[in-house]
Amino acid sequence: MASGPDLFRDILRGVSRSFYLSLAILPRPLRQPIGLAYLLARAADTVADTAALPRERRLDGLEAL
Repeated sequence: MASGPDLFRDILRGVSRSFYLSLAILPRPLRQPIGLAYLLARAADTVADTAALPRERRLDGLEAL
């Protein structure tokens, strides 16, 4: 199982290959922080939009992020 930077790259590539590839044009020090911000936004969007959980549970999940 991947860890650290490899895990980050694997997750980002799996979530959005196009965003993952576009990070390559950024200066190296910005790639990971911007990629992590993107993953956080995607996670929050997924939690907020799911119909699988009641509203209260979604709000709890968003607060946990």
